[in-house]
Amino acid sequence: MDRRQFVSGLALLASSLCSRVALGETAQACPLCGGKVVDAQTLVDDSARRSRNLTAWSRAADCLARPDASGPICTQCWYMKLGGAWVKSSERSDDFYRPLSRAIAGFPMPHRNRIQGRVIYEQRLEPPLGQGELNESLSFWCRKPRAYVARIQAYASANALQLETEEPASEPGAIYLRVGFSATQIPHARDRLHRVGVYRGAAYLSHST
Repeated sequence: MDRRQFVSGLALLASSLCSRVALGETAQACPLCGGKVVDAQTLVDDSARRSRNLTAWSRAADCLARPDASGPICTQCWYMKLGGAWVKSSERSDDFYRPLSRAIAGFPMPHRNRIQGRVIYEQRLEPPLGQGELNESLSFWCRKPRAYVARIQAYASANALQLETEEPASEPGAIYLRVGFSATQIPHARDRLHRVGVYRGAAYLSHST
């Protein structure tokens, strides 16, 4: 092999490596599930299917197929890294690699015809994984029956949940609810090393009009 062929070969190798980096093929494995992590900006949302992570693709009316945020995202469990936390948002409570706490997943919902817009669940795993804070939330708008508000206030108190409600004057008869759960992560004994569990949480209630 002469010098020209050698240099040409090096150039081809460098080009191949750059392409692999651009495609995320050399990215580190996801610390949650072991899947491949790539930059969210290299992916396109498939609007024919449900959003894989509303944190990255919110599906807002003015949103295009491009991600709302850039950063590392796992192509297997679809958690996205924001700052130091791994975050996922979904309209389904069963769409999380690390299952939501029972209190959030089983939160009593109003009848479907009273819900306005989307119901959004979110989970944030703060660093360090297995030891940092776990934050989960559920938020939605609904038409408000008084009996329902009293019911969910009792549920929140009994299940160490944070409950915030808003009743804007511009939306008479409607209420916005945000339910949250905060806890300390611990490794879950029956799961793989990547998984994290819940140790303890704290609750508060607030209401504004």
